[in-house]
Amino acid sequence: MVVNRGIVVIDLWPLPIILHIPIFLLIVIPLLVGIILGGTGSWLSGGRYRRNIKKKVYEIETTSLENKRLKNKIEQLECFDERNASKSTSLNHISSVADRKDF
Repeated sequence: MVVNRGIVVIDLWPLPIILHIPIFLLIVIPLLVGIILGGTGSWLSGGRYRRNIKKKVYEIETTSLENKRLKNKIEQLECFDERNASKSTSLNHISSVADRKDF
């Protein structure tokens, strides 16, 4: 079994820093940093698309509410129209009876 736990000396030359770390950390730490930086960059670049989606959702919701409001208004006007049509037919009947000269 191979275990990469040997110590590696990293000399950050012009800086007076010398690190003594295990080999697996030399591989895992840059990998994790890359994942975090890549995810952050991806999330930041997607901000424009998320903003556009939020605007579209708002537009859809307001359009849906307006659509419901207009449907209710159409139903009210149709009911009003039906009531007026029934009144006008009864008024036409009354006027036709009054117009006869049979008296």
